[in-house]
Amino acid sequence: MTPSSSAPNPSNDPRVVLVGVDFGPGSSFDPTLDELALLAESAGDQPVAKVTAKRRAPDAALF
Repeated sequence: MTPSSSAPNPSNDPRVVLVGVDFGPGSSFDPTLDELALLAESAGDQPVAKVTAKRRAPDAALF
């Protein structure tokens, strides 16, 4: 798949978008996305954006 608009990628590392869903109180959301970013970097990927959403509860139709 070719992106319709691409930013320069001098390192040629795969670029990834991190996606997280916040289920409200009791979930440590930001540290989890930070850890995901570190894991992606250690795998040789380049995180370029974080997308977040809020839900009251998990919905099986969306997973």
